[in-house]
Amino acid sequence: MKELKIKRAIYCLMATAAIKIATVIYMIFTLQGYSTFSESNVLLNGLQSFSFMFAVAQAVLAYSVGVDLKKGKLWAWITALCFFLFAAPTFALPACIIGFISLIDEDVRTPFINQLDIKI
Repeated sequence: MKELKIKRAIYCLMATAAIKIATVIYMIFTLQGYSTFSESNVLLNGLQSFSFMFAVAQAVLAYSVGVDLKKGKLWAWITALCFFLFAAPTFALPACIIGFISLIDEDVRTPFINQLDIKI
């Protein structure tokens, strides 16, 4: 059961990253029609490039977190929780909720909490 919930959380991580990339690509195509002046065009192209690279970096992070989450590493569990919380106010909200609930389930969180070496 625990492996199934971790697998579900990994799928939600990948879905969240894909939704963020799709949102940025949609933004790039939508904003292309709004640039009329050359100065704003340069600024808009810079914003689009930064947004796309940031979304791709998040996708790479989601993949590496998913790989290490499967191995049971503590940093990956904490990073996945943060990833779901930071991505929650986007279109990826359903995937974030499912992934977050999968990670905070008692069967999943107990081994990670034990790695923290604190008593709760």
